[in-house]
Amino acid sequence: MSGSRLSVVTGWVGVAVVLSLLLPADPALARGKRRRAARPEAVWLSADDLVVHDDGSTELRLAPGQRAVLSPGPPADLLDVETLVLPVRSLAPAGSPPSQLELRILSATGAMHWRPVEVAWTTPGRVEIPLGLTRAGTEGPVSDWSHVSGIELFARNGALLAVGAPRLVGGDRPGAAWTSVDQVALAAFGPRPVRRTPGPVLGVVTDVADADVEALQALADEVSGVLDRLLPGVPPPCGPAIFILTADRDGWFDAMDRVTMAMGGNLQPANGGGLTLQGIAAVGWDPELAEARPVIAHELAHALLDRRCWMPDDIGWLDEAVAVRVQLHLHPQEGLTEEMRGWKRAPLARVLDGGRVPRGSYWQAVTVLEMLRRHERYAGHWPALLEAIRSRGSADLRPLVQPVLGVDMEELEADWERWVEEQPAPGPLPPP
Repeated sequence: MSGSRLSVVTGWVGVAVVLSLLLPADPALARGKRRRAARPEAVWLSADDLVVHDDGSTELRLAPGQRAVLSPGPPADLLDVETLVLPVRSLAPAGSPPSQLELRILSATGAMHWRPVEVAWTTPGRVEIPLGLTRAGTEGPVSDWSHVSGIELFARNGALLAVGAPRLVGGDRPGAAWTSVDQVALAAFGPRPVRRTPGPVLGVVTDVADADVEALQALADEVSGVLDRLLPGVPPPCGPAIFILTADRDGWFDAMDRVTMAMGGNLQPANGGGLTLQGIAAVGWDPELAEARPVIAHELAHALLDRRCWMPDDIGWLDEAVAVRVQLHLHPQEGLTEEMRGWKRAPLARVLDGGRVPRGSYWQAVTVLEMLRRHERYAGHWPALLEAIRSRGSADLRPLVQPVLGVDMEELEADWERWVEEQPAPGPLPPP
């Protein structure tokens, strides 16, 4: 061994090890406010600190909270890669507990996808990670898989491992890194036959015999067009969203829970008629409303916004405001203006803090969105505000009000109060 870095080059990636401390990740998957931890600067280990085995694997000793980065060098495009294979085995003494790890796929854009991994075997083995069944990180935009810059192992507990060079396996379809309808169908419904319809904008998985899949995909096209109008400058979709429609009206949660488990996570309890996570939406079937059920439009907006790959998976008030605005465009509510003016109001700073929107305050989020888009004082700043939200990786509006909009929170709230009293509730958008 020589030089300051250890690099065992095999095809796409060389093995180079970096160690630093991180807080343990939150294992729960749920829409809402997430804990964030500053990512420390990594420090390269000297090659003299590492052991290379006869099979070319690198010995890693990780304390709880430490991470090892397997760096490929220049960012790589993994869009057509379906599976990441990592040779790994435990070197821990007999009787030691399994190593609890997170395998993280890093992007030069700041995105991260990850998957929990448990290693207990001591003979040569490997883990195989389908990219489409990894979980999005809490910081940076959702990955579009085109700028992957490294692979990281994060130790939840202590680990002594022998790790080989990662290997990439291509898929049999373009864009194989994206979650497929087949992966979702198997996770949500098991081996029983269900309808699986891929699409460039929306794939549909359903056990509803009467569902009009083409109508759902056409609705997704319409919703995507509304997103373009609401969010100027936000990039086009980087991959297809997926929609799960369950024959059981209340079966959507169980279906999404099983998808989450297939990603190695667990789903927090949720209320309402549907749920969206990482560009995958789930709603139950209502035979009377069919494809015109308002919650379908709402969850499609969430899923298609996730697939814009410009922000983290959850962007708080803006995420909910856009979904409600799309829903009211397609399904306006008669009498909503007067009802809305009498509803309880949370402090606007709380609604706009970038975390989970308080129960009963979605109407506040959508009316703030309308004011920022249309009010003569704010409309000219709307594209710049969206760009500021993107660059910060957070929809917390509080630090952006003064530098971008030129007002403070008190002024913004006063303008919003007047807007609500003077303007009708959101309804159909005017023709473009």
